[in-house]
Amino acid sequence: MTNLASARNHLQGCACCGTSGLSRRQFIAGTLAIGAAAAWSGGPTPALALERTLIDTHHHFYPPGYQKLWLDYEDQRKIPHFAGQVAWSKQKAIEDMDRAGIRTAMLSVASTPGVWFDLGPDKAGELARTCNDFAAEMMRDYPGRFGLFATLSMLDIDQTLKEIEYALDTLRADGVGLQTNYDTTRTVTSLLLSGGFARWRDIAWLFSHAGGTVPMMAGRIDAFYGARPNIKEFAPDGILGELKRLNYDTANATSAPAIAALMKLVPASRVTYGTDYPYFQLDQMKNLEQLGLDASDLKAIGSENAIRLIPRLKA
Repeated sequence: MTNLASARNHLQGCACCGTSGLSRRQFIAGTLAIGAAAAWSGGPTPALALERTLIDTHHHFYPPGYQKLWLDYEDQRKIPHFAGQVAWSKQKAIEDMDRAGIRTAMLSVASTPGVWFDLGPDKAGELARTCNDFAAEMMRDYPGRFGLFATLSMLDIDQTLKEIEYALDTLRADGVGLQTNYDTTRTVTSLLLSGGFARWRDIAWLFSHAGGTVPMMAGRIDAFYGARPNIKEFAPDGILGELKRLNYDTANATSAPAIAALMKLVPASRVTYGTDYPYFQLDQMKNLEQLGLDASDLKAIGSENAIRLIPRLKA
């Protein structure tokens, strides 16, 4: 999954997007091949502010109609259900967030099967709207606890552009979520070599799961493409420089080897805390705390970097 987060004049790329420097149509036309954003609606009470400090930038949700479609889809294909997904509810999400010290969770729809379900463009677009409206309702019901990486079907360009406009202007989402069409590493490489990162400098990209295998593959990508005569056209800062400009979340990627590889590629300031809830538990910060990271780095990953990307998240 790729998210883009933004203030109104700022684009971010793993989960949400704004509109500075390019039109919504230009943005979608350039990124439909890959594949979430946040709306802020208040803050925690002063008493709770001391207890809840983390911001989860990778947190899934399930409107009732969407949940039924998903479970039926899996039943028809004999795909086992995730127990956490089946048990999901708004109230349970809040309770789990409280136990894990999470102040705000950025909502996004899971990448597979997204909102498609073999529905076709029109029905998928309607389902995306249902998901976005439900997330906006969660933000109103629990002020300060949720943001939104808005859902898009991406099957029809005009319909997708309209949903971006609705999400940003009516629901006040800070960006949109784009689903990758294969996996995270392939998406990053495609955007890099196609010149996407060079063209859309206003976008602050946030890629899930520590960038997939990007930290391990960065040297090989650089070895193959770093010496090309036209490198400045698609990688103005060089291959490694472009990869270092991206942001990465820690969702289901807090093991020692994964974090070690990521932190060798980028500084802590480019990493946000993500959990992939409810597929994985919300208390993954304890894994990071056991890796010997500086307290300042843990604080940056836990909340400060998300606030930098989405200033409205500041308490």
